Amino acid sequence: IAQSCCAHPDTGFARVWLHNEMVQVEGKKMSKSLGNFFTVRDLLEGKTEFESLNGHEIRMAFLMSHYRNPIDLSHNRIVNARGAIREICENIAKLGSDVLKRLPAAKPIGPVLDCLKNDLDTAAATAELRARLQNKQKVPLTEDFIAAAVEALSLLGLDLLKQQTTVDYARLYDQERQEHPNSMLGWFEEKLAALRVKAKESRDFSEVDSMCAALQSAGVEVRMTQSGVFLIRQPDFDPLKLKGLE
Repeated sequence: IAQSCCAHPDTGFARVWLHNEMVQVEGKKMSKSLGNFFTVRDLLEGKTEFESLNGHEIRMAFLMSHYRNPIDLSHNRIVNARGAIREICENIAKLGSDVLKRLPAAKPIGPVLDCLKNDLDTAAATAELRARLQNKQKVPLTEDFIAAAVEALSLLGLDLLKQQTTVDYARLYDQERQEHPNSMLGWFEEKLAALRVKAKESRDFSEVDSMCAALQSAGVEVRMTQSGVFLIRQPDFDPLKLKGLE
C-alpha cells in the first residue's frame, strides 16, 4: 500500500493489502539467480519465453490461482489464460453488437460475487463465471444476463466489453443474423472469399493458405464456413502486419 499510494497519492489507487504466495515459472520459484525473473512489461513486450501477452491475459493468468496458493506462470497456464479471455469475449458477444451498446444496469452474477466474498477466491470466481457463460444448460441468453456477466468481469478487473475481440465476435453473430455486415476487416474477408472461390475451381489452395497464414500471424482468427469468410481480431491483433496483404 505504501508504494502504491506514494506512486499515486491522489487517486485512491490501493485500499487493501494482500500478500500472495510465491510466483513460480514452470514449477520453479521465480528468481534472478535461476535466470527466470521477468516483469509485467517483459510479458507485454514479448521479452520472455512466452509469446507477448496483453494486460487481460496476464491478469487472468493470476486470477486463475487463489492468492494463498503458489502462482505458476507455466506455458499451460498462459495458454489457458489466453483461451479463457478469448472464450469470454465470444460468449458475451453472442447477442450481437446492438445489445452490447445498450446493456442495462445490472448487479454482478450472484455466485461469482459470493466466490469473491469468500477470501477473495478469484480462481473459483473465474471458473463460476466461465461455466455460466458457457451456458451448458442451454438457458436462453438475455441482455440482463450479459449485463450481469459484464459487471462480474468488472469486479475481476476485466473490461472486455469494448475489446476488439469482443467487437468482432459480435459482428460475426450479426452477420449470421444479416446485420452490420461491414467492418475494418471487410476488404480482407472479400479478398479471401474470392481466393477461396478461385481455389475451389483450380484445386490450388496455395494462395488461400498463404493469406490465412498471414492473417493469423497478424492476430486474426480465420473462420471459413458455408455462410462465408469471417475474420475475428484476437487480443494480439497487429494491424501493421496486414499492410503487405493490401
